[in-house]
Amino acid sequence: MKLRRARQTDLTRVASLLSEAGLPALDPHPNLSNLFVAEREGVVIGAAGLNVHARTGLLGVLVVTPDERAHGVGHSLFHVLLSRTNELGLRELYVVARSAEDFLRKLGFRPLPREDAPPEIRTSRALNEEGSESAPLLRLTLED
Repeated sequence: MKLRRARQTDLTRVASLLSEAGLPALDPHPNLSNLFVAEREGVVIGAAGLNVHARTGLLGVLVVTPDERAHGVGHSLFHVLLSRTNELGLRELYVVARSAEDFLRKLGFRPLPREDAPPEIRTSRALNEEGSESAPLLRLTLED
């Protein structure tokens, strides 16, 4: 498995993975410096992406093909994102857990009432789009 930054040519495949998993679509203009893919034999099998708001991050994408789940792909992608949060000097990482809440909790995320989130997270597309109303908001405090 190879991990790398996403390229423009990967976006269609990432969009397909998200759709197949029943997850929200990518932002219309994702920041490719914060979007990573995992590939095996030249085929994208997973993706992880980060939206940055000042010193706060929002995990906007974390998806792995069903046949590659439970093989460490999600963990590997998440650790690439953690390295990126360190480079950016982020202090907190949030996620709207539409699925895989148990996996996210194992990574260290903890529930947070929506009203306790910073304004940039409370007003984010991820927290306000259709279908996210019942999804828990989780937070990971990042170390310096």
